[in-house]
Amino acid sequence: MLQRLQILMATCNSENYLAQQLDSILAQDFQDFEIVIRDGGSTDATLELISAYRRKFPEKIVFAGQKRADARENFSELLKISDGDLIMFADHDDVWMLD
Repeated sequence: MLQRLQILMATCNSENYLAQQLDSILAQDFQDFEIVIRDGGSTDATLELISAYRRKFPEKIVFAGQKRADARENFSELLKISDGDLIMFADHDDVWMLD
């Protein structure tokens, strides 16, 4: 049985890191996933960056909105809306290795 994977990512003022992290996830060999992003109140260009990636990868990236929140609250809200069979968490400032 094929299970649906959701990668949950909380962002906040992430413009310096987000592109590299999203690129590293999107470059994975395994491609049966979607990235669900929720922003915790960015005041930099994070939202514009998310919009650009959503336009480029509409089948892969879902924007779950923006509301002032710390990381714990942001990930908690992502968990509430997640409907994936499998869930992974991604920090906005990490880089995933290809494997």
